[in-house]
Amino acid sequence: MADGSGNIPTDWSSDGRFILYKRTGTRSGVSGDWDVYALPLQGERRPIPVATSSFRERNAQFSPDVRFVAYESDATGQFEVYVRPFPGDRPRLQISTTGGAQVRWNPDGRELFYLSLDGRLMAAPIRYDASGRIFPSGPPVPLFKPPVREVLQSISRQQYAVADHGRRFLVSAELGREVTSPITLLINHSP
Repeated sequence: MADGSGNIPTDWSSDGRFILYKRTGTRSGVSGDWDVYALPLQGERRPIPVATSSFRERNAQFSPDVRFVAYESDATGQFEVYVRPFPGDRPRLQISTTGGAQVRWNPDGRELFYLSLDGRLMAAPIRYDASGRIFPSGPPVPLFKPPVREVLQSISRQQYAVADHGRRFLVSAELGREVTSPITLLINHSP
């Protein structure tokens, strides 16, 4: 649901206090730039910058405990998946290694899922240290190749959801057109 201003919501925090959204705009005369903001739903309701730069950041998701935000950015020249603390301006951590988009959190908060640029669903295990910093606890691993339309879509729409603590996925599949046999209707037929 866009509000006409180029702001497109991408997630609602599990505690109900924030909405993440992608703000579209124009920088240096080029349209199509995106940045990620959080809108508090209580108090002053002043947008909080989450991921803003001269690159395109989009499709952000809160961690289940609302301490981190995962998103995609093309800062390296291709879209990759990143995580950064929320709120705050501490450095981001790159999660994907060969491109990624449509990031989702495992409900247990210990794993991120995303689509690689070749269309495979990837799982990236993560861990936290005592100070609350997040680290990869192993390289991303491919799970399977879901039947999705496009990995990098021009619209903000996730094509899958994580269910059952990462053991199942709901996929909005792009299936081929099913060929059906024609139906023949006989009227006033006598043997």
